[in-house]
Amino acid sequence: MKTLLALTLAAGLAAGAHGAETVRYDVHAENGKRIGEQVVERADDGLVTVRFSFKNNGRGPDLTEQFRLAPDGTLAQYAVRGNSTYGAVVDEHFERVGDRASWHSTSETGGKSVSGAGMYVPLNGSFETASIAIAALAARPGASLALLPSGALTQRTLDVLDVASEGQTRTVQLIAQTGLGLSPKLFWATTGARPQLFAVVYPGFMAMTEQGWSGSVKLLAARQKLAEKRFLPNWLAACSTSSMA
Repeated sequence: MKTLLALTLAAGLAAGAHGAETVRYDVHAENGKRIGEQVVERADDGLVTVRFSFKNNGRGPDLTEQFRLAPDGTLAQYAVRGNSTYGAVVDEHFERVGDRASWHSTSETGGKSVSGAGMYVPLNGSFETASIAIAALAARPGASLALLPSGALTQRTLDVLDVASEGQTRTVQLIAQTGLGLSPKLFWATTGARPQLFAVVYPGFMAMTEQGWSGSVKLLAARQKLAEKRFLPNWLAACSTSSMA
């Protein structure tokens, strides 16, 4: 209990140093219709609450997350409840105390000893978990991040561009994360020492952007398609070479 309290206080102090903050994202279908949102509320004590919900053709997740970060930027405590895209009940928990990580969901329970940084990957979660990983990896340039329960995550920047909205300009970067699933995951993030998620674009399907920046989706989608054409063939070739070695 003393270890857990110390970890919680350390995480709270680290996050609290940046003050309370709310970041809102809008989810839009391909036709531009708003179909949901993600709201990220960071409290002064380090507790982060995320509400994530969207409905496309009557289907979509409805989730509430709460978590705290460890000093290395990974998850120290995490919980998510709600319903998955197809309506299944979601009730998942994770906690790391020292070098021991444990988790529980409606489909599995597990735990393992961990040395160093490790990022828990929930079975069902919002896009904020991707934002956490982006920031954690940005603080470890050139390094991979161990995943829990297993695996490793790396990321690289594929493109950088400026977007504009209502007289404001933002510089954003297209990041490819590898290690989650069979193909790279692409995210648009802010730049700087502490990048965070800016947008997620699925061309031809849907997009999620920071509130007020939905007008940049067409540009982001076009640049993302170009980057994929350059990156994916080289990535597949590297994977083939690695598997044959």
